[in-house]
Amino acid sequence: MGYTKKVKQAVGISASNKVTTDNTKTFIENTGVTINAKGRRVEKYYRLGETIGEGSMGLIRVGTRRLEIGESSFVGKLKGFVRQSVVTVHGERNSVTNSIQFEEETNSEEQVYAIKTIILSLVSADFVAEIKNEIEILQSMDHPNIVKAYETFEDRRRTVSIVLEHCSGGDLYRRAPYTEYQAGDITSKLLSAIRFLHSKNISHRDLKFENIMFENESENAEIKLLDFGLSKKYKDNAPMREGVGTIYTMSPQVLQRVYTNKADIWASGVIAYMLLVDRMPFKAHSRKKMVERILKVDYSLEGKAWAEKSDKSKDFIRKLIVLDPHERYNAGQALDHPWFEEVRKMREKKNDLGDEVKRSVKRALSAYKSSCMMKKMALFAVAQKSTVSEVEDMRKIFQTYDVEQDGEITLDEFRKAMKAFNYTEEEVVSVFEGLDIDNSGVIQYTEFLAGTLAATSKLGEKKLQESFQTFDQNKTGYITTNNLKNVLGKDFTEKLAAELIQDFDTDGDGKISFEEFCVGMHRQTKKQMKNLEDKFDEMGV
Repeated sequence: MGYTKKVKQAVGISASNKVTTDNTKTFIENTGVTINAKGRRVEKYYRLGETIGEGSMGLIRVGTRRLEIGESSFVGKLKGFVRQSVVTVHGERNSVTNSIQFEEETNSEEQVYAIKTIILSLVSADFVAEIKNEIEILQSMDHPNIVKAYETFEDRRRTVSIVLEHCSGGDLYRRAPYTEYQAGDITSKLLSAIRFLHSKNISHRDLKFENIMFENESENAEIKLLDFGLSKKYKDNAPMREGVGTIYTMSPQVLQRVYTNKADIWASGVIAYMLLVDRMPFKAHSRKKMVERILKVDYSLEGKAWAEKSDKSKDFIRKLIVLDPHERYNAGQALDHPWFEEVRKMREKKNDLGDEVKRSVKRALSAYKSSCMMKKMALFAVAQKSTVSEVEDMRKIFQTYDVEQDGEITLDEFRKAMKAFNYTEEEVVSVFEGLDIDNSGVIQYTEFLAGTLAATSKLGEKKLQESFQTFDQNKTGYITTNNLKNVLGKDFTEKLAAELIQDFDTDGDGKISFEEFCVGMHRQTKKQMKNLEDKFDEMGV
């Protein structure tokens, strides 16, 4: 398999440490949703807590990650230590001090997951296919407003468990009614998620209040789109014919069983309508009557509730809940509607974290560019499993950079964001490609978070353990070449895996212990940031 010059630049490594586009994409997929081997029980890796949902086919429980790291001698050293690694490095390779000091991490937060377990003997073959489809779809999802799935387990008892992001704030019904500004804010975020889905040729097909959750109980909690069991990947926007979804958000074309991704836009219009006036547009006393009203597009923007709403909000509804799919807006057009002008202004104000934070983020992104590939992969794993509070500020920065609100940062968007720092075009492109580790041509959400973690996050013991376990999947206490080959895909050779191991292998034994991992994660950052500070001082930044 050939290796491109662009990929070498993107991963920031020498020509001898070659990583293919397929390898990096495989890594990102595998750190997104890990499909574990059959026979592994979720209880071995997670502490299961209270049941938060239960049905005839399974249940959903909260859980926390078990962080034991095999039986390495370093585990004993870690126990009893307080959090937050501060690493001291003396000299060159093979002369690293063995002392890793920890200072107290006062705001330590344990990541809580939602673990959905399905008993396969109680479900049909069609439902099993639906589960597999949901996992496959979630593998390609990386957006601030789409729920994360982390890994799956299938054990000998014939159960499948999916480890998901835990959204504890309830669905859209929980906080109703909404002000017009709140309705616009939620609708724009939903459309951003849909625009991302459609850019990947995926239609959700079951958008509704129940499938949009708040990530937590806080007033400013983000929404998360979930439940991709009925979603479908399509080619060239070819017509879909399955009669799936929930009746109150179905478009006329879904009822007629000939539709495209514009069905999601209709459903978004219905959701926006409900957010604005707290009632369904096609409400009826029977399913038959509701279907009749949907087919006739029989809804009203009149009455007391609508009298208090802006003309822009009404025009927005008319552009989405329209019979002809060709006249119906797409997600990009909907996001450009004037109704969202005030939402954008308010969001920019809320997301403005100050010049110092902006400078630190841009320095971190520049430092990340020159990190070795092993560190980039480890930081990606940390970012993937970070808590809401840990990435909240960086998510705001991402949304500021993502002008098109499609969940990705293009080179043009990145160029505009970096304009104030007097970078040359060559430097901008170099930093951009250093962040785009899968060589997709855009910076994805988690890639951006990984880049900011290079200097803006305190990598404490728990985060380092979670990242280490991404690679040490058989829990031996070491990262080996075989571990890397399993994570990075079958095309990743023994030679290339060995070269990555060398980045952190300070004692030269051909594998990475947890102690070496901690040292390697901190070793480069201080030097990189010092070099950048000197450069920024010269630039007057």
